[in-house]
Amino acid sequence: MIVGTALFSSPSRGAEEPPKRPALPYTVSKETTFLTEPLRPDGSVDYAEAINQRIGKGVTPENNAAVLIWRAAGPKEIPAGIRARYFARMGIEPPNEQGNYLSDLDSYLINRKPPISERQREKAWDQLDIAESRPWSRNEFPLIAEWLAANEKPLALIVEASKRPRRFDPLIGDSGDDSSLVAALLPSVAIYRTAARLLCVRAMLKAKANNLAGAWDDVMACYRLSRLIGQGFTLIDTLVAVAIDSMAFTATGALLENVQISGEQLERMRQDIAALTPQRRLAEIIDQGERLFFLDCVAVLAKQGLSKIDAISGLDFGRQSQPSMRAALMDLAGETVIDWDHLMRKGNRRYDRIVAALNKPSLAQRRVAMNQLRDELTDLRKSAVDPESLFADALLRPRQAVSDRVADILIALLVPVIDSIVLAEDRWVVQHEVLATGLAAAAYAHEHGRLPEGLDQLVPKYLAKVPEDTLSDPPGVSLRFKKPDGGCIIYSVGRNRRDDQGRSLADAAKAAKAAEAEGAEETAGTNQNREPDWDDIVIRLKAPTVER
Repeated sequence: MIVGTALFSSPSRGAEEPPKRPALPYTVSKETTFLTEPLRPDGSVDYAEAINQRIGKGVTPENNAAVLIWRAAGPKEIPAGIRARYFARMGIEPPNEQGNYLSDLDSYLINRKPPISERQREKAWDQLDIAESRPWSRNEFPLIAEWLAANEKPLALIVEASKRPRRFDPLIGDSGDDSSLVAALLPSVAIYRTAARLLCVRAMLKAKANNLAGAWDDVMACYRLSRLIGQGFTLIDTLVAVAIDSMAFTATGALLENVQISGEQLERMRQDIAALTPQRRLAEIIDQGERLFFLDCVAVLAKQGLSKIDAISGLDFGRQSQPSMRAALMDLAGETVIDWDHLMRKGNRRYDRIVAALNKPSLAQRRVAMNQLRDELTDLRKSAVDPESLFADALLRPRQAVSDRVADILIALLVPVIDSIVLAEDRWVVQHEVLATGLAAAAYAHEHGRLPEGLDQLVPKYLAKVPEDTLSDPPGVSLRFKKPDGGCIIYSVGRNRRDDQGRSLADAAKAAKAAEAEGAEETAGTNQNREPDWDDIVIRLKAPTVER
């Protein structure tokens, strides 16, 4: 009976056995793949799904700002082939193909009826730059006013979206459900930039009409959009968030400089700025986001072959600049089993060092550490494409040599140059300090009927302490304060870490335009025709002109 049962339960030779999962050419572990779940059917880590699960946790169609953003923008930015999956992941139906959707200035002007000339379009763009920086009227810039009016309904949805606490735009590739993270699209970033620009321009229009409450509502919506897109886990999300925050900062500065603001409104502005959530740290973005892009690239190459390096990196690796190196590497890789675990470990060590550098307590320490990493990366990019050293190493230890070289090339191609982005993050922090200090000085001026003589007069009633200018070199210097022409300037030195006497990027652009208007083009080829590199972060206040 036992034997009979055993025979009956044993599969016959002709019975179909379940297919075996093919072995991966690398090990799934914390040291190699960094993540060990979620896994695809073939056992590889699904990095896009991992990020989607992390960002999407606790998100619903009711609290997700992206739902309203897409209702305002329409689906055209998302390829038709992934549209259904994209919106299904958000728990909604795709918006209709046609509708009254958000349009950027170019699209509006090109499709305008009646049409306008290219010269008129160029003039409109110049006007847009001005309309972002100061109060303006419909009569002054009628095309910009038309563009705003055309976007009225979508902007209402954008403002509503900005009040939601979460933003989840799923990472979905355009080559199937199991596409790699590097194939995932970021279709919403341009929409956020367009929306932010519209909000700041509309705020300046409202300010001109003495609708300060409405103007501030639009500026705050812009600040909130910055925080929402900053919830993403890519460097692109972070850089767009920084750009949008800078737009809102410029608009706030324009209100403080050009509009008489009541004490009640100033208090509201101060409370709103203080209540903004902090931005996600760059160290977290690199550790939990950009690292995964690198590892996913390695995993794809391990599965599909080194010849896919061009498509993965987005570059034409060596085809033009280093054909001999490329040929040598491809030949050796074809004959050698690459140690993909080694590549992943080496990449992880590089990202570990970047994260450690970003977590150092002061900007000065971060800059030293990041400069060292940048110099190493520069040297690596030179040595990685040297075919002679590759052949020499390959004679003695072919697998190790080829694996090392592929790792170096991928690090050189895919690891971002972070040192400049570090300054962007610190500029973001200092910008907030300059803004809070400017609002405190405006509150002091309203209460006392005069501007402060120095930032120390704001302590302790308006500020707990005078903020440090953490961009300053050497460190330990407070934010700067100057009182020219009856007003005052509160500023930081900016990314160039040089005191430009309170002159900002906007001042540099104005100076360049003024020089051009005065015929500076005749000095082409000389330093006189170059735009100044001023970049102080500035808030300007005028002396009070009304009684308290």
